[in-house]
Amino acid sequence: MKEYVPFVDVRAVFEKTGAAMYFSHLDLSRAVSRALRRSKLNIWLTEGFSPRPHLVFTPPLPLGYESTCEIMDFRLNLGARLDIDAFESAFPPALKVRDVYFPETKLKDIAFAKYSINFSSNADENELTKLFSEPVMMVKRTKRSEANVDITKFIKDIDITKNDGIINMVVTLSCSGTESLSPAYVINAITEGGFEVTALSVCRSAFYSDSMEIFR
Repeated sequence: MKEYVPFVDVRAVFEKTGAAMYFSHLDLSRAVSRALRRSKLNIWLTEGFSPRPHLVFTPPLPLGYESTCEIMDFRLNLGARLDIDAFESAFPPALKVRDVYFPETKLKDIAFAKYSINFSSNADENELTKLFSEPVMMVKRTKRSEANVDITKFIKDIDITKNDGIINMVVTLSCSGTESLSPAYVINAITEGGFEVTALSVCRSAFYSDSMEIFR
């Protein structure tokens, strides 16, 4: 029987921008695994026929969306040195590391995520504010089911402005298990409401706990 190897959890906060916004979740996992190998840290590996780093990520983004606050948990062998400089330098610019620390929370405790959505539109801020002030019924799909729901129940906060023809929406959405809502639903609600959405960009900028504190 293989001897159990103790470990310590480590958390990294990183950006996912530029070319990385087109990474699938599998692409991201592979890129991070390669970066961990380059770092030469004493990484704790899973057991079995194909040992690999134990990686846990925050909920994946749709392709084409950027983020400045992605979170990843991995493990070091107990007693191993955490060389932050070596860790940060091993990552490519599109996955720039912003913070590394020993976590005291679980990623499952994330309750909300903030997004900045920018696009050109024939709508103004008042029309869009009115749209989301009333129930917005859409078919919400999960891996196991789909249901017609009011997506505004998953919107914690929304702020809409328009400058030089560009709409900026800052929305805080539920991000907890089955209560999670992708910003794609917000965008689809706008187009289904009869408004144009072009030159779209989306960036996730923060995660929050249930008490609306910045998640760490």
